[in-house]
Amino acid sequence: MATGETNLNTLIKNMTPVLNEGDYVYCTTTSLNNINTDDIIAFFKEQEAVTLILKKKQPTR
Repeated sequence: MATGETNLNTLIKNMTPVLNEGDYVYCTTTSLNNINTDDIIAFFKEQEAVTLILKKKQPTR
């Protein structure tokens, strides 16, 4: 089994973060049935609900 880097200073020094453009929202739901999973940036499955991170969409004019 491979082991990952555990030295925090080394981890931070070697980070190459990239800023994703746009606005994002967090929301919770108990069901993903009516949600297009292609729209989900990330999610956290918790006992009481699923927390989603979604790109905020502007209304079409």
